[in-house]
Amino acid sequence: MRRAPAGRAVALALVGLAFASAGHAQQVRFRGVGDPDLDARVLRFVAEGGYTLITADTTVALGDTLPGPVLVLRARLSIAGTVAGDIMAVDANVFVRPTGLVSGEVWNLGGGFYPSELARFEGDIEDHPLAPYRVDRQGSLFVIVGLAHEAEFVPDGLYGLGGPTYDRVDGLSVPLGARWLLPPLGRVRPTLRGRVVYRSERGAWDGGGFLELTRGRTSLRLGGERATHTSDAWVRADLFNSASYLIAGRDMRDYYQADRFYARLELRRSPGPWTLRPFVEARREDAGALRADDPWTLFDLDSVRPNRPIVEAVVNSVTLGAVADWRDGSSALDVDVQVELGSPGEQGTFACPVGDCPLAPGDLPEALALFAGENTFARITVDGAWESPALDDHRLRLGWHLQGPIGSDGLPFRRWSHVGGPGTLPTLGDAQRQGDRVVFVRSGYGIPLPFAVPPLGALELELVHMFGGAWSAAGDDRLDQNVGVRLHFALGWVRVVTDPDDFGEDVVVDVGVRASF
Repeated sequence: MRRAPAGRAVALALVGLAFASAGHAQQVRFRGVGDPDLDARVLRFVAEGGYTLITADTTVALGDTLPGPVLVLRARLSIAGTVAGDIMAVDANVFVRPTGLVSGEVWNLGGGFYPSELARFEGDIEDHPLAPYRVDRQGSLFVIVGLAHEAEFVPDGLYGLGGPTYDRVDGLSVPLGARWLLPPLGRVRPTLRGRVVYRSERGAWDGGGFLELTRGRTSLRLGGERATHTSDAWVRADLFNSASYLIAGRDMRDYYQADRFYARLELRRSPGPWTLRPFVEARREDAGALRADDPWTLFDLDSVRPNRPIVEAVVNSVTLGAVADWRDGSSALDVDVQVELGSPGEQGTFACPVGDCPLAPGDLPEALALFAGENTFARITVDGAWESPALDDHRLRLGWHLQGPIGSDGLPFRRWSHVGGPGTLPTLGDAQRQGDRVVFVRSGYGIPLPFAVPPLGALELELVHMFGGAWSAAGDDRLDQNVGVRLHFALGWVRVVTDPDDFGEDVVVDVGVRASF
């Protein structure tokens, strides 16, 4: 066994003695009513005793072990080493570094929980950042206060401002919202949330709200909204799509406006390394076409890509789905499966938001016949991402988006999507392949390079392969592909791809910037 240096051993002994002394000298009490299900867990944790109490900022260094269970109250705990047992953090912040290991469960109540994707957890994680608790200190007495006996106002984001977006339909969209934590109804905790959004290009306001009733890990949400929607959010994240349009005038989404009213029942379960969220949602959607415009961009556009047309009609639908996340050491799997069963509520009107509809001539008559507001439909979508170690310290990555009709001839235009351009196959034109049937698969093999380049930092070379296509019932169902390499560095990446069927003739170079909030 390797012996620790004398100074380090003495320091560890003093830290352990300080923890033990704090646990004896300080007392913890619970007052008020918080979340009915979480209250019982807090009371049981405090009553069982035997925990290490942390009430001041603490770091568990790499190579150190903090015995559990651990109760963190209104303090910051950073874990680079090991916590041997459960962690309950109330009105606190817990950071788990890539080298961190927690051998028990983690409960975050009313604070922040920030785990690295490389950190290891052997128990379940219960993350409740909006749980109604705070911690008061009265000398050596710490009081966990449940706040549910009074309504609590919680603004979204920064002072109520959510993340803005920028696109060719709405220009700048700035959301403002908040939620109200209402007094409990027995074991049910109601939450009321509302938001408004200003759309600069259209000079319009929209928004909505919902009432959510939560009991334990089950929630029922009843809501309504008027908002701008898209079926192409899977292509690129909001931040990347907004930056792409602002800088280069390339918007990889098509949009429509809809008034929606919905009821959604969701369960949350955490068996082992899995987190499962099955749900069922009933929705009424009254959609209208939106015109693509030309908001200001850093580089002027020669033309504006039109939105897909839609049938302006009411569609009633029921969606069954589940979101599953799996984490095991340095491997991860995320899957989102949804099956939507829809039926028109009234006769619809075909609406092309600009005069030149972006459809192939053969698609338009078929689409008009199928989606004039008379046909029911069934749709399945499967999205996912998988990452795991490969040879040596290499990484294998896989992502996919699949969608299509089930037992019906086709889907409404508002459920169509596309392939082509940044985010999918760069060698194709933007949204070149369109349809209600979509296949797109992206794979990569990452190889860390044995050197760093200031100021880029550590480098990784990734071999990439992508294939996919989009088509309708009478369309071309061929699958195109791209191959290339991507160089990752601290602040972003540079990628070079080409079509292997026409190797070297059509080469695309693009760049990306990493950002987090």
